[in-house]
Amino acid sequence: MEYSQRNPEKHGTLFSVANRSLSGRDGQTQVAMGMIAGVSDLIHFENGVFTGCEIKVKGSTHKSSHLKGQINWGKSILNNGGRYFFVTSVEQFFQVITNTGVKTNLDEIEKEIASGKKTITF
Repeated sequence: MEYSQRNPEKHGTLFSVANRSLSGRDGQTQVAMGMIAGVSDLIHFENGVFTGCEIKVKGSTHKSSHLKGQINWGKSILNNGGRYFFVTSVEQFFQVITNTGVKTNLDEIEKEIASGKKTITF
């Protein structure tokens, strides 16, 4: 809501992905159609730049196994010229999409997982 209020002229440049299945059968159908795990919660596309934002509540803990799919998706975005971030606040999200000095934190999260941690706290 805040994005569209701040930027009404950019309507349609931000969308969310509902990457959840309603049942086991629905999940199988989605996988058969090409659905993959880890797709960003928010996707911003503007001026030819694709940015994926994975939303994490500050202080929340997530299993490393779950984060691996998100990291793989993030790498795919980066390898194709896009940008990818884990964000923990509305302010950080706006810094990312306005490109105000925020660097991707994907490597940082990946290093924590590689060190053997079973959970990561944001």
